[in-house]
Amino acid sequence: YAEAVLRGATPVAGVKTPVELVNDLRRRAGITTNLSAVDLLGILDERARELYFEGTRRTDLIRYNRFTT
Repeated sequence: YAEAVLRGATPVAGVKTPVELVNDLRRRAGITTNLSAVDLLGILDERARELYFEGTRRTDLIRYNRFTT
């Protein structure tokens, strides 16, 4: 959801902002520092940490046009 809103999707009323959602994810992981802002590359970095063993990194890099051979 955070990525979609940052890419231009219309936010849903009553749903947290992208930075609040990322901070919720970080708190659940035990990280006590909160982010004050988040951008698309920040979302990519958070996904890399959250989904480390899930095998999604290559697909994410392709979607963000950051995959190199």
